[in-house]
Amino acid sequence: MNLVFDIGGTKTRMALSDGKDLVGDALIYETPKDYNLGINLLVENSKKLTSESIETVAGGIAGVLDISKSILTNCPNLPSWSQKNFKKDLEEAFRCLVKIENDSALSALGEAVFGAGRDVSVISFLTFGTGVGGARIVNKKIDNNLFGFEPGHHIVDVKSFLEGKEADLEYFASGVGVEKWLLQKPYDIKDQDLWNRVMDYMSVGIANSLCFWPCDKFVIGGGLVRHLFTDIAYINNQVASFVKIYKNVPPIVKAELTELSCLYGAIAYLKD
Repeated sequence: MNLVFDIGGTKTRMALSDGKDLVGDALIYETPKDYNLGINLLVENSKKLTSESIETVAGGIAGVLDISKSILTNCPNLPSWSQKNFKKDLEEAFRCLVKIENDSALSALGEAVFGAGRDVSVISFLTFGTGVGGARIVNKKIDNNLFGFEPGHHIVDVKSFLEGKEADLEYFASGVGVEKWLLQKPYDIKDQDLWNRVMDYMSVGIANSLCFWPCDKFVIGGGLVRHLFTDIAYINNQVASFVKIYKNVPPIVKAELTELSCLYGAIAYLKD
């Protein structure tokens, strides 16, 4: 039996897999801010899922990994996890093969293989959650890269950037960023016009990403995409008005696997 996990900046999800699908329901809990507690909880909670030995472990984490996919070089939303050899510590804890990747990259892979992008060859993916992450998937594989993808940190407001203020996509279109920017938690925003401002920045991020990641289909996921006032038609229209270089802009669609995208991506990653 395999164990797959998704360690996000807010929630951790884990489940069993037979290599083809999830087995049973996912276990969901708050991600510990303390690294050692996080490792211990992964082990303890795996025992709640099965009494059998774990053959392989695979999953994603919200952070930047080194080229060997072992060490977390930077975890902005989980600072105590930074500079830890996550792969080595998991291998010692579970005594089996461990494969780790960025959580957004695995979410993209999950959607490409099992979800909204399963019918096309190339998808681009952005997730608007606690932070903003994403990746490009080509022929059901994570596109070649050196240090992963960090689309949430590209600058979308030059004036603010030059003034030394926060100016990246993550500030304007993530859960943490929106709360700083609009002084409200995203799920507390009930004004459609105000939420349109958030969607405008989401659309800018998608439009910019399309210039670097041309694709057959652009998939978006995360808590902000699942917000009551998020209008996928509005986003498609905005992106089409922003992108002039291409004759046809690919469709922007919602992720189908929602909170389980990364777990399904881990299943596909184990097969690779």
